[in-house]
Amino acid sequence: MKYTPGFFDRLDCDREEKVQCVEIIDALIVLSEKSRRMGLLVLEDDIGLIDDAFLKKGLQLIVDGTDPEIVRNVLYTRMLASRLTGSALLRAVLILEGIMGIQAGDNPGILADKLSAFLGADVDLWDEHWARVMRESEAMDAGPDEYCPDDMPAHDDDGPELPHGEIRESVVNTVVDGIEFEKICEMLDRHIQKVLREVDTQDLAIALKGTSAELQGAIFRNMSPRASSLLREDMDFMGPVRREDVESRQEKILNIVIKLAECGDIIIPNGSEFIE
Repeated sequence: MKYTPGFFDRLDCDREEKVQCVEIIDALIVLSEKSRRMGLLVLEDDIGLIDDAFLKKGLQLIVDGTDPEIVRNVLYTRMLASRLTGSALLRAVLILEGIMGIQAGDNPGILADKLSAFLGADVDLWDEHWARVMRESEAMDAGPDEYCPDDMPAHDDDGPELPHGEIRESVVNTVVDGIEFEKICEMLDRHIQKVLREVDTQDLAIALKGTSAELQGAIFRNMSPRASSLLREDMDFMGPVRREDVESRQEKILNIVIKLAECGDIIIPNGSEFIE
């Protein structure tokens, strides 16, 4: 879609208002990365958490498999009919173009360039924001020897006890058909990446709560810095989890690993041998 100079005049707003629009670009990039890794249907979980009615509508349309041309026409008509101007219109345009990019499977980096272009002379706001995100992500993207999964301060001895059955330490190593969950860290990186493409992020976050720093490091290094940062945030946010929940998620992921191995897509290390 081509926007006319007159339309861009309606987008005019000050720099402070554009700062708020940088946040929606960031949110759209997060959704883009998530959908590219796990498919559009996974975004259905996000719809109920979003307050913005326009963004919610756009996500519902693409999750429902609506034709892209219809998605654009519905959102564009709704945007124009709302008679928006200034930062409100800019936000709506960003959401519209972001939704279309997500549905098309655009590379998140390319989508970021497309969206940030609407900031015009203030595009440096996005550049500064992205540089900050990357610095924070790289700082968290430590290798296996440096990463500590429990970097929160430990409770004192007289502090609150964890509910029965919950875990904090790296003690869970589920076994399915003789395959240990911890063996995933010994797989080739390209095989770990194939597994990650089939695994739900929430399942992975729970499963990793009960694993070694070595395995977590192997998982994180096979994800983009942004994706690994989001996964860490999910793990931190959920806090302690029940042992049985960790075991069930590990079993679910191991079944995916075994299925991929049976199809010949990956090989699973098993001691000094490999299961093909």
